[in-house]
Amino acid sequence: MKRRFHLYLTVFLFFITCLSQADSLTDSLYKIIRGKIHDTIRIDVYNELCWPVYTVANPDSALKYGNLALNLATKMGDAKRMAIASRRIGIAYMNLANHQQALFYQNKSYEICKKIGWKKGMASSLNNIGVVYLNISDLKRAIDFSLRAQKLQEELKDSTILFESYYNTGLLFKDIKEYDKALQFYKKSYDVASIQKSYEKMGFALAGIGTVVKKTIGYDTALAAYEKALGYFEKENNTQGLTEVYVNMGSLSSERKDIDTVKGLTKSLYYYFKALNYNISHKNFLIRSNILGNIAFSYSRLGKYDSAIYYSKKAMELAAESNNQGELVFIYGILSTTYQKTGDYKQSLTYLHKHMSLKEILYNEEKQREIVLKQLQYDFDKKLLADSLQKIEEQKSNLTKIELANTKLKHEKILRYSLIAGIIFIVVFLFFLYNRFKATKEQNTIIEEQKRQVVAQKDIIEIKQKEIVASINYAKRIQDTLLVKDNELITHLKEHFVLFKPKDIVSGDFYWSTVVQRSNSNAQRFYLACCDCTGHGVPGAFMSLLNMGFLTEAINEKNIIEPNKVFDYVRKRLIESISGDGGQDGMDGILICVDENSDTITYAAANNSPVIIRGNEYVHLPADKMPVGLGVRKDNFKLYSFKKSEASHIFLYTDGYADQFGGPKGKKFKYRQLDELLLSIKNNSATNQQKTLDTTFEEWRGNLEQVDDVCIIGVKL
Repeated sequence: MKRRFHLYLTVFLFFITCLSQADSLTDSLYKIIRGKIHDTIRIDVYNELCWPVYTVANPDSALKYGNLALNLATKMGDAKRMAIASRRIGIAYMNLANHQQALFYQNKSYEICKKIGWKKGMASSLNNIGVVYLNISDLKRAIDFSLRAQKLQEELKDSTILFESYYNTGLLFKDIKEYDKALQFYKKSYDVASIQKSYEKMGFALAGIGTVVKKTIGYDTALAAYEKALGYFEKENNTQGLTEVYVNMGSLSSERKDIDTVKGLTKSLYYYFKALNYNISHKNFLIRSNILGNIAFSYSRLGKYDSAIYYSKKAMELAAESNNQGELVFIYGILSTTYQKTGDYKQSLTYLHKHMSLKEILYNEEKQREIVLKQLQYDFDKKLLADSLQKIEEQKSNLTKIELANTKLKHEKILRYSLIAGIIFIVVFLFFLYNRFKATKEQNTIIEEQKRQVVAQKDIIEIKQKEIVASINYAKRIQDTLLVKDNELITHLKEHFVLFKPKDIVSGDFYWSTVVQRSNSNAQRFYLACCDCTGHGVPGAFMSLLNMGFLTEAINEKNIIEPNKVFDYVRKRLIESISGDGGQDGMDGILICVDENSDTITYAAANNSPVIIRGNEYVHLPADKMPVGLGVRKDNFKLYSFKKSEASHIFLYTDGYADQFGGPKGKKFKYRQLDELLLSIKNNSATNQQKTLDTTFEEWRGNLEQVDDVCIIGVKL
C-alpha cells in the first residue's frame, strides 16, 4: 500500500498570525469590549476574536464571536461588516470540517460584497469557496473559484490577498498532477510574499514548492525547500506552518528509494512526531488524523504492529469525528494489512470489508454512471409529469361550464351566511369593548400606583448617587493633595508641563516627587515619578495612593537612594500587602533622579520607557519588561542613566494617550504618532506643548469615550 500525503489547509493563510502574541491580543480585545465603545468598534473587535484569535485554536469560540458581530452589523445595517463577519464565520466552519455551512456563509459574504460593489471582499470570498471545494475534493469547482478570485485580485492590483489565490491555485494543480503549472503558481506566490516581506507566507510557498519538486526534480531539492521553510516558520513561531513542513518531510523520508528503508521510516517517524507536538495546541482534527495515520503506516512497515494498531485507532476516531472519509479509507487499509501480518485474520477481514466498501462509495466509477442514469430517469419523469399536467388542464376545461352554473348558487349562500355572521360579530365586538374598558380602568389604577413607587425609588437612587459622587470627589481632593505641587516642580526643574487627564473623577495614573538633601553637601536630589497603576477610577485611585505611600516610605524613611532599589522595595511592599492571594496588582512607571551636582540623570523603568529628544530625533531609553508588583519575572530592577547634556528634552508618559481610540476610522492613536507629535512641538513653550497635546487628544477622541487615564510629563533639560 502506498501512502499519498495530502494536508488539508482548512483555510490557507487565515491562520497566518503571530501566534506568540495571541494571549496579549486576546486580553487587549476583551479589555476593549468591556468598556463603553461605539457599536462599529464592538463589531470590529468581535470579528477580530472570530479571526484571527480563535479561528484555528478554538473554532467554537470563533463561531460565538462571529455571530455576535454578524447580528450587531445586521441590526445597524452595516453591509461591509456583515460581509466580513459572514466570511469569518465560514472560516470557522471550515476548521470544523462543516463544509455545507462553510459554503453557505462564504456565498452569503460574496453576495453582500457583490451588492455593494466591494471587489476585494468578493475576491476573498471566492478564494475561500475554492478552498472548501478543495477540501471535499471537487477540484474542478475549486480551480474555477480560485481563478475567478485571482482575476479580481489582479484587476485590483492588490497583493494583500493575491498571495492566497496564487498559493491555492498551485495546490489545486498539484492535486490533479499538473506539476509544471503548480510550480508556476507556487513561485508566483513566493514572489508576492517576498515583496510583502512576510516570512510566514514565504515559508508556505516554499513548502508547496517542495511538494512539487519532490515529484519532478528530486528528493534533495525538495528537502532543501522544506528546510528553508522551517527556518522562516521557526523565526515567526508559526506552529501551523511547522506542522505542515514536518509532515511533508516525514512523507519525503518514507518515500526515498536511495536510502535504507528502515532508516528512512525511522527518520519519517521523527518528523511525524515533531508535527504531532506542534498540532496538539490546535483543534484541527483533519490534520491530526492525517498525522496519526502516517505514524501508523510507518510503524506497520517497520513491523511494529502493536504501535501501528494503536495509532491507527486514534486516527480513526478523529477522522470519524471530522467526517474525513478519505482518511478513513486509508486507515481501514492499514488496520486490515496490520492484522493480517499478526495472524488475526478475522479483524483483518473486518477492516478489509470496511476499506473496500467506503472506497467503493468514494471512488467507484460505476457510482458516477449510476448518477448519470438517475439524471436521465429524472428527466424522463419530468416529461411524464408534464404530459399528466396537460391532461388535467383538458379535464378542467370540460368542467368549467358545470362550475359556472354552481357559482351563482354558492355566491348567494355565502352572502346570506356572511350577513348572519356580521351581526353576530358586531354583538361579540361590543361585548369585548365593554370588558376592555372595564379592564383598562383597573390597569390604569395599578399603573398609577406603580408610577408613584418608581418615582419614590428614583428619588432614593438620585440621593445615593449624589452621596457616592460626593465621596469620590472628596477622594479626588485627597489624591490631588498627594500629587506633585506646581511650585515644587518649578523649584527643581526648568521649563516643564504636566498633562493629567483622569478617565473618571479619580485616577489610577499619578505623578509624584520628593526632594532629599545630599549628605555632606548643600546639593539636593530631586525624584520624579510618572506611573500607571492597575485599573482606573476608584480601584486605580486606591492603588495610586498605596504606591505613592510606598515610594515616600522607601526614599524618605528607608533612605534608599537608587531609583531601581526604590522600585524593588515598592514591589516587595506591594506583594506583602495585597498579593497574598496571588493577585497581580501593581503599576508600570518611571522614576528619575536628578542630582544638582551631576550631569547624569539616573532612572528605573517598569514596562514604560522614558523618551528623550536628541537633536531632531526622539529616542526611547531602555526599560525593564516587568511591572512593579507580582509578575512572571522576579529579577531586580536595573539602574539606567543618561547625560543631561546629550538631550534637550525628556518626556515621561503612561499608555492612556497612545491607546485612545478615535480619528476618522476609530483606531488607536499609537505610540509612534505620539512620539512624532512630541518631536514636532519641542521648540514650543511648555504651556503651548501642554495645550497642543490636550487639543490633539480631544480632537482625536471626538465623540468616543476616553478609554484610560492619561499622564504626560515634559521637561526641558
